[in-house]
Amino acid sequence: MLREIEERLREEAGEAVALAYNRPSRTLREITALAVLEAGGVWRRRVELEERRLDLLMVERKLFEEDVEASTLLDTAAGRLLIPYRAIIGGEYLSRWEEAYRRRKILESLKALILERPELSRELRIDPRYFAYDILMSLSHILPQAEEELNTVEGGAPEGFLKTLRELEGEGYIRVEDGYIVIDEDYIDEVLKRGSRTLEQLESIRRAIRELIADGVNGILDLLRGLPLYPLIEEALPRLRQRLPQPDRFLYFPTARGLTSLSESLSVEELVSRLEPEAEAEEVELRRIGGVLNEVYLLIYTVEGEQRRAVVKWYPNWTSLKWTPVALWTLGTRGFAIAGRERMERECASTLFLSRGGIPVPRVLYASFMDRLLVKEYVEGSSFVEVVKTILRGRTDLFGEAVSRLGETLALIHGLGATVGDCKPDDFILSDGRPILVDLEQGSRGGDASWDVAEFLYFSGRYASPLDPLEGAERLVELFAQGYLEGGGSLEVLREAGRLRYWKVFTPLVLPQVLYTISRRLRGLKA
Repeated sequence: MLREIEERLREEAGEAVALAYNRPSRTLREITALAVLEAGGVWRRRVELEERRLDLLMVERKLFEEDVEASTLLDTAAGRLLIPYRAIIGGEYLSRWEEAYRRRKILESLKALILERPELSRELRIDPRYFAYDILMSLSHILPQAEEELNTVEGGAPEGFLKTLRELEGEGYIRVEDGYIVIDEDYIDEVLKRGSRTLEQLESIRRAIRELIADGVNGILDLLRGLPLYPLIEEALPRLRQRLPQPDRFLYFPTARGLTSLSESLSVEELVSRLEPEAEAEEVELRRIGGVLNEVYLLIYTVEGEQRRAVVKWYPNWTSLKWTPVALWTLGTRGFAIAGRERMERECASTLFLSRGGIPVPRVLYASFMDRLLVKEYVEGSSFVEVVKTILRGRTDLFGEAVSRLGETLALIHGLGATVGDCKPDDFILSDGRPILVDLEQGSRGGDASWDVAEFLYFSGRYASPLDPLEGAERLVELFAQGYLEGGGSLEVLREAGRLRYWKVFTPLVLPQVLYTISRRLRGLKA
């Protein structure tokens, strides 16, 4: 059978630079083949054999190489290089372009992962099989064999992918830790700085196709007829992906209880078992805590007679009403992450990053990105709101040190190159005299340090009553600033927080005289 296939292909291809066919499938009747010619545009031949049908794509050399480098033909030619093939002619030529194509597609997967999960990508541990899954899934809309190949990846990433990943590691794009791929921080920053070029790339592909058609290149219309173009593929992908294993199961997030797959899904009972793998938990209870729009629960359970607690955040919808008005309210001053998944990912990534930097934050015990659940350590203590209220009423003798320590903690966070993003007193717990930051939904690397300072102080002003002395607000700023500067914070960051662009945001919430007092004191700080 193979001899008959090869003879027929040689006969159809004529004087080819390269000729290859994909290995016959046990379930698919059609065999795809590729012939690269010196000239002639693009042709497709469908040849009926006794037991099989040949789908032969013949592409002139220039167009083939452009498809490898820039998807000029929507990967219809280049994509065949990632399905195991047998070369009849030009094996070395095809192998060279296969390596170039695989490298480009892996880098595209990395970029897409960074742009889709800008904060979480810094902490992910990636099984090498992820790249084969991700790329083969994207090719499956044009090559049925690509979908079949997904099954072979279960046993491990193909050697070609491992070879390319080793090369990318040598070039500094990634590093390998305990068999998992970790994306280099500098590369993440570079990709985020450039931003998404998806629309630009699609437009360049459309432009290339229009030019090919305008130039009268043979076979372009025939090649594209019946093939869904990229903007239309998105409509079909959800239906397709319902039947395919998800690449996200090869993405892992490190928690205090070990690595958790982004596709893992657990019931409450299974969740407790993950938290306590060596003991049987009893009397499991979930209790809502916080306000109406606060999707936070207290998980209480008993192990060997000892009651234990954990905090569970649940995102019932990826878009929360809580953040939409906030984003509109701070428009032009501060950009908030609104989508629930992004907020969850920011909290996970920021918690790990700050913990490594020595900042006391509750550990992430478990994260289920499929169920939209995040489990963190429970911190015993009292809300920092009570501290702020006491200071505003003029009682600085009780909690003055706590406010200074909070300022110092925030300076240390900024010194690590991170920001809290949503830095309200409500998001801190006073535990054994230490302020513990318990909410990092808006946390990120970089960001506006002055906003953190401004939000903490002006939002604290919300708890001042008309009868409270303004000296309390002044003293709050002084204590906070003292700690912030002792922690290595910048005086300019503090003074910047006193500007109109920051305090105007809080005018609907805070008494005007309190806002003015806090702003004036910030602007008047001296070294």
